[in-house]
Amino acid sequence: MAAMNNAHDVQRYRIAEKRSEFEDVEPTQEDITREFFYEALCEEQRIGALEFDYIYSADMVSRRGRSARYGPLLINSEIVAVVEIKHHLHRRDVEHVHKTLAPKFRYFFREWADRKLLFVMAYITASPEALAAAREYGYATLSPDGQKVRADMRCVRYAPGSEP
Repeated sequence: MAAMNNAHDVQRYRIAEKRSEFEDVEPTQEDITREFFYEALCEEQRIGALEFDYIYSADMVSRRGRSARYGPLLINSEIVAVVEIKHHLHRRDVEHVHKTLAPKFRYFFREWADRKLLFVMAYITASPEALAAAREYGYATLSPDGQKVRADMRCVRYAPGSEP
């Protein structure tokens, strides 16, 4: 493998490697959606007015026999934004983040325990119930705006216990 300059290069290499393994298999809508948001976030390095220093592509994490799957993490000196990407966002997706991924985050990522946590739901389409749940829990949302993403930060609250 050629030298990789950053996590973005590594992610592109992994995507290309997976595609070559399954040449006859077309990417799913979820794959295309994840790639769209990942590429847009890498290019902009921001969510709304919040700027981030780098993006960490977590995907599957494991610690002491427990595991979880996380979307991209955007990180700066004060905040870790955890992005859950779905082609069609359902209320159950928001509930899964709130009840499962959010409470376990500090267990899996202790290196960022001193940062505020911001949960972000990224989607192409969403049910009204899912958007209402995201607002209720104080999550930001991301949706497509051409080749870029539009952030809705109106109801943002940082995760409980995430104040440094």
